Amino acid sequence: MHAPGTEDLVGKRALVTGGTKGAGAAIARRLAQAGATVLVTARTPPQDADPKLFIAADISTPRASAIVGAEHVIDGGTVPTV
Repeated sequence: MHAPGTEDLVGKRALVTGGTKGAGAAIARRLAQAGATVLVTARTPPQDADPKLFIAADISTPRASAIVGAEHVIDGGTVPTV
């Protein structure tokens, strides 16, 4: 069941940076409620993170951003526009 007012995102992948606190965490939860597989990145992991769906990274550098993107693609996804 999806949250009211959300579109069906089953089979879609989302990449949320800074997704362990505040607005980023809320966005990640909403996308997951809509059925998306959500990959979260942040400098520190949340306590309830699924290790398969979290990458600890500070994406303020191009190299770290490229690594996160590569991990997402290698895991079977495409880098989404979210």
